[in-house]
Amino acid sequence: MCLRPLLLLPLALSLFPVLEPLKFGTVQVPPFAMRKKECLIDDLSEACRDNNAYEGYCVDIMALLAKELGVDYRIEIRRKPGGPRDDGTWDGLIDDLNRTAIDVAVAIIAVTKETSSVVDFSPPFLYGGLSLMTKITDQRLVPRSINPYSSFTWCALVILQTMSISTLIFLRYNTKFAEKPINGRIRSIILFTFLCVYVISTFCIITLFVRHISAVLAFNAQVKPAQSIQSLEELMAQDEVKYGMQRGGDYDTHRYFKKLQNSNDPLHKKMLETMEKNGESSFVQYYKHGIDKARKSDGKFAFIIDDVVNRYQTTRKPCDMRKLGERIATYHYAVATKKGSPLSEKIAKAIEAIRQRGDIDKIHHHWFVETSECVVEAKKLSDAEQKVLYCIYVMCFGIVSAIVASIGALYLERKWANRPEKLSDEALPMTSQCEMDPSTVEIA
Repeated sequence: MCLRPLLLLPLALSLFPVLEPLKFGTVQVPPFAMRKKECLIDDLSEACRDNNAYEGYCVDIMALLAKELGVDYRIEIRRKPGGPRDDGTWDGLIDDLNRTAIDVAVAIIAVTKETSSVVDFSPPFLYGGLSLMTKITDQRLVPRSINPYSSFTWCALVILQTMSISTLIFLRYNTKFAEKPINGRIRSIILFTFLCVYVISTFCIITLFVRHISAVLAFNAQVKPAQSIQSLEELMAQDEVKYGMQRGGDYDTHRYFKKLQNSNDPLHKKMLETMEKNGESSFVQYYKHGIDKARKSDGKFAFIIDDVVNRYQTTRKPCDMRKLGERIATYHYAVATKKGSPLSEKIAKAIEAIRQRGDIDKIHHHWFVETSECVVEAKKLSDAEQKVLYCIYVMCFGIVSAIVASIGALYLERKWANRPEKLSDEALPMTSQCEMDPSTVEIA
């Protein structure tokens, strides 16, 4: 009797199979997937077991997918997303998908015609591309634009100048102030005080504007080449700043760039020809090597890097790197599954569902805005605008004070005019005792 449940166990397992957790494959590239800092220090702690040891953009996508599908999952780390070998096969995550070593790949796998032929892709969860990274060679906050003020500041200056001139005209030519000597003195004091405030404030505004223009012209004349470059065209038009890219490693930028050479864009062709002409000095094996090379070159080397990684790395301390210009190329990332896998449709629906809920936008905001370690200086007011705001405050105070003083003077004048006059006895009219009643006078 006791053996019957054991005999029925294989039948029960066949009818109700135990679901194994999905194996999500990824690559450790910040901010997509990386080991938590506390787990690098103490890898054996309870908080760093299994999936809890990792964080990142793709790690958050995995958690949302597993929750949407209602399954457990396990993170599998691989060396590279995958690329074609010489014999036509693929390596990395793509090879693991084809060998069913993993079930789903959530990593920096670009959706191209080549990759789409060997794996299935979901709708994209992130748009990327290639861009240039270089070192910030001058930390001074001197803008290149000659215009130092925002539109709001310019409008405030125009309005205040108009109000100031109107107030001066009112104080100078209003006849109400000239009727009595005391009001004439009050008018002169108010007019002189406000005129001083207006002249000093206007002089300071003009001085700050001229000083700003001089600083910008001097800065742009002495700026280093890497700091003055703002586009791919400017980079190609000079010879002092070199540029390079990654060959092999986590993502083969060189292989992708060679595909761009077949396009009709002459800039891409010229860039690749120049890099190959310069030899191995233009190429690195890993992203980190390229970033370090750009940082140590003091602005004389620009590194071609994935645009998403570029945006993330420029927000990391020591905050001395910047993105140069716009994207060189554009592509997008998506979740990959084995070609013809029953999971492909489920993953596609799950990605679409979490996108419509806005969860992907929240992940993007978290990793590229909330976790930034650098202050965005562009959001701060320029030094010239901060100082001119003080002048605006002084002019506002002067206008308000002059108007209040003028109203007070007019009020005092009206009160003075309505006050009854006290006449002395000598000034009182006297009725003559000799004055005769006209009715008593006889006409001859």
